Amino acid sequence: MLFRSLKVVKFTSLPEVATIKIFNLAGDHVQTLEKTDDGRNELAWDLKNFYGYFVASGVYVYYVEAPGFGDSFGKLAVILEEERLKEY
Repeated sequence: MLFRSLKVVKFTSLPEVATIKIFNLAGDHVQTLEKTDDGRNELAWDLKNFYGYFVASGVYVYYVEAPGFGDSFGKLAVILEEERLKEY
């Protein structure tokens, strides 16, 4: 998968099949990433939400569901430069 932006977070050491759900600290579901058996052990998030907009700078919680391997969670910090939207 080719990203036009250099703004990405890579989740590595993943099994063949995994689902990653990303939430902000308010508990809002921001994005869901699906990994299928593609021969790679990583998955990239382009830092965009369900609507295609970049998320705000802040701390996010991710939850990884991996059938046969169990579940895992963690947190990550996103720091982006100021972006001014023409439309919202």
